[in-house]
Amino acid sequence: MFFRLADKKDDNRKWPHSFQLTSRYLLETDEGWNIEQTSNGKIVYKGYQEFADLKEVLKNLNNKIPFKGPGNFLAFLVQNDETVYILHPEERTCPIYYSIFSQNIEVSNLNPQNYHNCLMRDEFMVIKSNSKLSIEPFLPCEASPIVKKSEEEVIHELNSYVDKKIIHFFKMYSGTDSWLYHSRGADTTTLYSYVLKNKLPINIIKSEHKEETPFYKEFKDELNLSWNYRQIHHWAKPSILLSGANGDETLLRNPLSGALLLSLAGINPLKLLKNNASKYNSRYLLLEKNKKMLRLGNQRGKIKRMFKKTDRDFFYDELKFYMLDDHQHWHLGNTLTYTPFKDIHLLRIFLQAPKETWEKQFTDAYLNKKIIEINAPELLSEMTAGKNKD
Repeated sequence: MFFRLADKKDDNRKWPHSFQLTSRYLLETDEGWNIEQTSNGKIVYKGYQEFADLKEVLKNLNNKIPFKGPGNFLAFLVQNDETVYILHPEERTCPIYYSIFSQNIEVSNLNPQNYHNCLMRDEFMVIKSNSKLSIEPFLPCEASPIVKKSEEEVIHELNSYVDKKIIHFFKMYSGTDSWLYHSRGADTTTLYSYVLKNKLPINIIKSEHKEETPFYKEFKDELNLSWNYRQIHHWAKPSILLSGANGDETLLRNPLSGALLLSLAGINPLKLLKNNASKYNSRYLLLEKNKKMLRLGNQRGKIKRMFKKTDRDFFYDELKFYMLDDHQHWHLGNTLTYTPFKDIHLLRIFLQAPKETWEKQFTDAYLNKKIIEINAPELLSEMTAGKNKD
């Protein structure tokens, strides 16, 4: 889901596809984008919206602010007066960079070093009919108050919600070749449990798979600068890759966000990990490379505790801004990367749990294991001994 919007073609690189958005601006893209004519103009888009048909939603759009609810897409809505809205979920999946050169606007989500500005997590972009750039503010991922629930209730709610997401998605994309790389880690094993439970026709791959496409050949060096595109799998023909991306973050096993939550709640994350050093996640979090993030999360939590706010809604507001800036996998060429854990609503469900559950999840991927036990208990024996360990 890579693009470049400018007033002329890229003189230095060859993009596989281009769309004339307006009389002035051209959109160059990787493979896999679609275009639809509407009564008010046209839409160029790529990706998906959860629990909905993205094409129909875009064609019947009543407002232009970022979409409520989870998804992984970008859309360029061009009105008849040549105003261009760059649309995305409120939990935007990729960064957007931009510059203004002598009244000409250039926008992209590739090669950040070529641009002067980056769109913030609480902003969206409109290019006016007079070619003036407007950066509009909005409030992302606001929600109703969090109510404390029992561990059993949270496990049930979390499992049911993800199950519904996955079932709906694969109904929408029935017939498309779908793949899961089963690394045997907590997130991919959790996803695999839904595959087995629902008997989904998904192929399991056990080694790296990368097919050369025009875009990948042209921009391979740029993609390899980012860890998430050095590791991703992709196919030349339309395919789906089921990915566990963002599971560490939304389910609070990440060193920074996990440590921040526990510290906000008055729990020392480093002490907790040392007291549970043999657990699934603890061994990874206690590696030297992660200690800086653990200390940072712990220190920020201590500072925030000075405000003497201990309610779960405050915890949510503090955590969500880290997650809104955590762009991992979007889509590459004709491969649609389905990321059901890239959904901040999972954080809200998780925060309903007792604090003791937070501790167990942080040290031992406890909620993941409970969901696997419910869906496909035979997979528990296939999990790695610890995060990123065989």
